[in-house]
Amino acid sequence: MCLTSAFLGIRAAMLRTQFSLPPAASSPRTAREQLRPHISGWGDDDRRDCVLVLLSELVTNAVLHARSEITVHLDLTDDRLRVQVDDSSRTPPVRRPTRDDVPGGRGLQLLDVMSEQWGVLTSGAGKTVWFEICS
Repeated sequence: MCLTSAFLGIRAAMLRTQFSLPPAASSPRTAREQLRPHISGWGDDDRRDCVLVLLSELVTNAVLHARSEITVHLDLTDDRLRVQVDDSSRTPPVRRPTRDDVPGGRGLQLLDVMSEQWGVLTSGAGKTVWFEICS
């Protein structure tokens, strides 16, 4: 877990943005295109690539499983980036067994390995899957 600027008593620059996407096959690509300019000056290339890979995974899962409108939220400070993906399904993501000869099913493993932390929040309106990465 990273130490946030607020914890250290330093005023951090913050950016918050959100956008909505349809439950379409093109939505993961569109999500990456919309998020990329907001994170262009944050972290290093590897961190930005991790953010875009994880965003693609979450949006793809929402398209495949929730089949509802998707809302992506970005909260960005100097040292921490949090991405949330909302959909209207209350069913939490489930870790599936993976096989080398079958694509897919690795999204939660990627979240485990590539993010500092992640989680799922459910509400009457659906669920939010989120992750955080530190710069």
